Amino acid sequence: MCHAVPVQFSRAALTDVMPFITRDMPVLSLSKGIEQGSLSLMCDLLGSVLGEEHPTAFLSGPAFAREIASELATAVVIASHTPGLAAEFDRQTRPRRP
Repeated sequence: MCHAVPVQFSRAALTDVMPFITRDMPVLSLSKGIEQGSLSLMCDLLGSVLGEEHPTAFLSGPAFAREIASELATAVVIASHTPGLAAEFDRQTRPRRP
C-alpha cells in the first residue's frame, strides 16, 4: 500500500483505513514533514498508528514534480528496517521501459 497523505492529515487518514490494513500489508510512505503538535516524523507516526513492528518503507529524495512530470532524471531512495522490503518496493516502482 502506498501512503501519500500530507503528514498533517496522516494520523486521521490511517486511523480511518486501519480496518483494511492487514498486519502483514507493507506500507510505502511518500509523505514528508513533521506532524504539528506531536512533532512526529512519518516513521514515528506510522509506528504509533500501525504498530512498531508493521512493515513500512519510506521514499525520499530530491525529486521535484516538474522534473518527474517532464520525465527528466531524478533520484529517490527507499529505506526500510524490514529486510528486503525496500528492494521489493524498488522493484515494483521502477519505470517500465518499452
